[in-house]
Amino acid sequence: MLARHVDAAIVQSAEMASLLDSSNVFIIPHEIDFEVFRLADRAEARAALGLEPDKKYVLFAANPQNGVKRFPLAKAATEELIRQDPSIELVVAYKETQDRLALYMNACDALVFTSFMEGSPNIVKQAMACNLPIVSTDVGDVREIIGSTEGCYICKPDVHEFAARLADILRHRQRTRGRENVQHLTGPAFHKG
Repeated sequence: MLARHVDAAIVQSAEMASLLDSSNVFIIPHEIDFEVFRLADRAEARAALGLEPDKKYVLFAANPQNGVKRFPLAKAATEELIRQDPSIELVVAYKETQDRLALYMNACDALVFTSFMEGSPNIVKQAMACNLPIVSTDVGDVREIIGSTEGCYICKPDVHEFAARLADILRHRQRTRGRENVQHLTGPAFHKG
């Protein structure tokens, strides 16, 4: 309502802009700090966090009590995988510093993102910057951020579909080339010079 009465409105994604019927809407996505969210050695990141070197870790990087984040879907999908492979573990990380969050992204094998409502989720962009494979719902601008990045998937909010995509990632344990696809999200505030 307010956007109809101001000279200009700034939003983070095209999806958000589409909700406003106006020519005074500008899309400015949140930038990524590429100095913090960078590639690091998986074994070193695991050692720093006290995680086991041989496990397969799925990262849920949000407060599980926040209903919008839909933690039960992430938990159910991971539990389905654990029944087949007990070396898999779901790691929940929230209220972490940006440096520790980057460590988790480098230590884990995949990010599971199950939200049902988002604008332009920073966690997905940060995971891309760390080349972390992602399995996500089609929410906000996630489809646009992930694009055609191999090793990243958009799923319906279905336990079996999430589990199948995570299983593909955990079978190969490859990093993505996501960092290349989010280079446009680094800005002058993060450049040293």
